[in-house]
Amino acid sequence: MLDTIRGNNMKNKWIWVLNSTNVFTLKSLYVNLSAAPRRILRGSCTCLAPQKVQIFSWKSILGRLPTRSNLSRRGALSVGVTSDCVWCPGIQEAEDHLFCRWN
Repeated sequence: MLDTIRGNNMKNKWIWVLNSTNVFTLKSLYVNLSAAPRRILRGSCTCLAPQKVQIFSWKSILGRLPTRSNLSRRGALSVGVTSDCVWCPGIQEAEDHLFCRWN
């Protein structure tokens, strides 16, 4: 994100390469960070996976799958239903638990 410029008679200086003015702004940082999931899936249009698999992957990256922790945060779980995993009591059912850490 940052690059160094060196010249013959110039001091080294940092430039911000994520916008055309080469000046850091919070807005340019926010725009580039919020576009990260889109950059990850940019090639998904040419992907041979079925569309429902692409949509599932996209929702997973954005943290929008209807896991118990997401439903609890939105207030969509019934009273008395916890956000714990069905198979792992005491551990919240979230994307990282279901797809990366589930035993």
